[in-house]
Amino acid sequence: MPAQITSETPDAELVQRAKAGELDAFETLTTRYEQRVYSLALRMLRQEQDAEDVTQQAFLSALENLKGFRGEASFSTWLLRIASHAALKVIRKRKGLDTVSLDAATDTTDNPDTIGGDERNPAAAGRGTGTTGRKTSPGVFAARRGGIVRQGNS
Repeated sequence: MPAQITSETPDAELVQRAKAGELDAFETLTTRYEQRVYSLALRMLRQEQDAEDVTQQAFLSALENLKGFRGEASFSTWLLRIASHAALKVIRKRKGLDTVSLDAATDTTDNPDTIGGDERNPAAAGRGTGTTGRKTSPGVFAARRGGIVRQGNS
């Protein structure tokens, strides 16, 4: 029977046990590094929800790719590298897309079925049409170069 997992169990042993299928070992690693991963993601992203998502994604990715961990670097270095890559992916996804508040994007001054016509609102430049020229319903939008880009499912 394997030795009991404690807070003193070295990372290398926990990684080996997690590779062998002991989820308790990976859970101990998660508990040990969760705050560090979250802090890194929060510093990079400056939004709590995104930092929480990146933290979760980093641990899921680490678990899925644990068999490929070679141990050339410490587990914490490897894990923080995964987290930083996940955060950079979020930053790249954000780049170039200015967010528009839902209220501004769904101003129904002229027609309740279209995006509002307030000239002060850069999102209103599309006058109720998306980039395809068809009417759009309220949803999540981002303003890009004077037009409206619908984010998510079309």
